[in-house]
Amino acid sequence: MATNSYYKTLIFLINEGTRIGLIGVNGTGKTTLLAGLAGTAPFDAGSVDTPKNYRIAYLAQQPALPQGDTIMDAVYGGDAPVFAAIREYEAALAAYGDAPMSDAVQERYTKPWPRWTRLMGGMPRPRLRRS
Repeated sequence: MATNSYYKTLIFLINEGTRIGLIGVNGTGKTTLLAGLAGTAPFDAGSVDTPKNYRIAYLAQQPALPQGDTIMDAVYGGDAPVFAAIREYEAALAAYGDAPMSDAVQERYTKPWPRWTRLMGGMPRPRLRRS
């Protein structure tokens, strides 16, 4: 079986907060590159240089999820503050959908809005209406 080498030298920089995606035909090494960057599979040669306290997250093509978990659970299950904010926001939104007239639910949905906006990169402010 022949082995292809798609990269002889690969140098790139991903800035803090940047999200990336790789596009290419099947078999060109996208998954291998991401797995190597995330440290879940070794590279044949070379190194990955990262700042201190840096973490790379990677969701495999065929993830082994705990029983009952969904892909969304895996994507938003990280411990980064933005993921905690997204989970909190989703729970507050669900509670608001169940009881939109509840003062406690409305406060749960509107009070943390400035923090959510800061962590999630800007969101339109909710406008709650009373009937």
